[in-house]
Amino acid sequence: MILLPGVSNPMLRITAIILTGFLSSVSITQASGSDALYQMDLEQLMDLPVTSVNKRPSSLAESAAAVYVITNEDIRRSGEVSLPDVLALAPGVDVIKTNASTWGVGIRGFNGQYSNKLLVLVDGRSIYSVLGGSVFWDIAMPLLDDIERIEVIRGPGASLWGSNAVNGVISIITKSAVKTQGQHVVLGVGSEDKSYSRMRSGGTISRGQGSDIHYRLYGQTLDRDSSVDDETGQNADDAYKAMQLGVRLDWAVGPQGNMSVQSEWYHLDKHYNPLIDELIADGAPDGDFEEHIYGGHVMAHWTQKFDNDQQYDVQFSIDEMNRDESLFEVTVLNVDVDFQHSLAITKAQQLTWGVSYRYTMDEFRGRYFVSIDDDAKDYDRTTAFVQDEVSLADDWAVVLGVKLEETEFASFDTQPTLRVIWTPSSDFTVWTAVSKANRTPNRVGKGVVLEFGSDDQRPSLNRFVKGSKDFVSETLYAYELGVRSQVTSNVFVDFSGFYFEYKDLRTFDLNFFDPELGGSVFTYDNDASGYSSGGEAVVEWKVLRNLSINVQYSYIDVSVSPDSDVLGGAGVIVFEEQEVNNIAALRCEYTFDGGVEFDVGVNYRDGMDLDNIKSQTDFDMRLAWRYSQQLAFSLIGKNIGGSKRVEFTDTLLAPRHSQIEPSATLQVDMHF
Repeated sequence: MILLPGVSNPMLRITAIILTGFLSSVSITQASGSDALYQMDLEQLMDLPVTSVNKRPSSLAESAAAVYVITNEDIRRSGEVSLPDVLALAPGVDVIKTNASTWGVGIRGFNGQYSNKLLVLVDGRSIYSVLGGSVFWDIAMPLLDDIERIEVIRGPGASLWGSNAVNGVISIITKSAVKTQGQHVVLGVGSEDKSYSRMRSGGTISRGQGSDIHYRLYGQTLDRDSSVDDETGQNADDAYKAMQLGVRLDWAVGPQGNMSVQSEWYHLDKHYNPLIDELIADGAPDGDFEEHIYGGHVMAHWTQKFDNDQQYDVQFSIDEMNRDESLFEVTVLNVDVDFQHSLAITKAQQLTWGVSYRYTMDEFRGRYFVSIDDDAKDYDRTTAFVQDEVSLADDWAVVLGVKLEETEFASFDTQPTLRVIWTPSSDFTVWTAVSKANRTPNRVGKGVVLEFGSDDQRPSLNRFVKGSKDFVSETLYAYELGVRSQVTSNVFVDFSGFYFEYKDLRTFDLNFFDPELGGSVFTYDNDASGYSSGGEAVVEWKVLRNLSINVQYSYIDVSVSPDSDVLGGAGVIVFEEQEVNNIAALRCEYTFDGGVEFDVGVNYRDGMDLDNIKSQTDFDMRLAWRYSQQLAFSLIGKNIGGSKRVEFTDTLLAPRHSQIEPSATLQVDMHF
């Protein structure tokens, strides 16, 4: 690689340094077969591996849930750079952006920047934050090239995964180091993603007697431009830069055991420009805030199999997150221990059970108008689950499961499920499920205090939003039905429908005057209920040997209302006004002879009543030329045609609204 002395961009310099270190520290070898282009035939879709539905290896045909698998090939041909944008490839997943570095990802409703009814896992490690009840998507940065698959479950998975797996579960599974040998480098430059790099080096440490240690070292950088302020049309001052380094080791333990150890470290420098004109924020800067976020994790996973169809899994992880943001500074440390045992009681009965424990310690310091009870706090969570899968006949099976859980913020509770699956043939599956799931309170819901300015009606009184010790879990009762079929060798279909009932939904109940705070107070409470219904449809069509079409459609109808005796109930209407009824997508992938790939995607999303957001249609295109097995070039266009997309957030802090501009990116993909 030639380093240009005139390059002044610090992210480009970091990229060059990391790349030089990678290439100078490893020998150049032929890429392994795992790096070869992988094109799945439609006949294989029913046999796609799925582990998140039953917490053990199974296939898509055996899964009694609305699950969709995003493969590594899907990710590669999407041309996406960030994980949240990749998740939009799955039906029923609504992805929004509040600024250049902040996403909201929701499944079957209740989306927003702080989407609290979705559980996200990376290699079995939860990245859901109990602090604020959401996922911090800016630090969810698994190397996209090393993701083996992403399993997206639409609907509750609480009986296996626990609280907050309410509307869905997203499980990201990365490749073993055995499958990532050799060197892989991706470099990109563009108008919005100004520069990015993803680098990986895999090798083997020989220990003899078939017990080699396989490793991979990897890193990535990203320099993203600011979005555009919707009101002024000027720069929104929300650009950011990110860097990550990681390592993974995999080796065999005896004839049927495996051990995996992995660690990652990340650092982000961000800008944020919130609207705080009407808030009490003395001393706040006039322009944008500089934010610094860093942290990492270490995780070890041991799997041991036995000849009698038994398997033990033990996982231990420690992760720390530090966020120095515009309105608060927080440090969170999590320690997790998980144990799982799977065994075949008979040929017709499979039992899986496990226990887990999480210890959390955090320190929170609010700024300006933000504060919280107990600036420093430690708390824990203990869970256990059992799931019994029984084959009633050759083509009928029943799955019974329950999760037992007790946390610092919610009393002991059970979350059961009953699933029935009918597979009259290997290419046709019908399933149905009845489940209960909880969204447990968090630190913010129990103890936050936000001090707003006064309003025109009561200029002498400030307004407050206050957490409540009495705030309890929100509950979902879910009823689902689905059908998937390999109709012909060239056509695959998957349909699912649902009806959800919600109890004890979050409200902000109004107290016109609180003598303790000296103003009007909106308090966290559980005085609303509602329902949602809808479904998703997926059709995969292999038109020709080198042409495939994927069509998706999702529909949802949400109705939520506060209890009749509630004063205020503020925030309830947001649940309905920020929902989209219809989401549709069309993707076409064509591979020419000679290694040229042409991919087109069209995505439609309904408008929303909240802030008068109009419907949007995005058009994406990717043109790639694979010069050889070791070198490829891609030209990627996103949001071609300038469909200006105004995004939103459900925060109470009156965010700035941004527009997502059309972008073009040139990407180089190298294998060694």
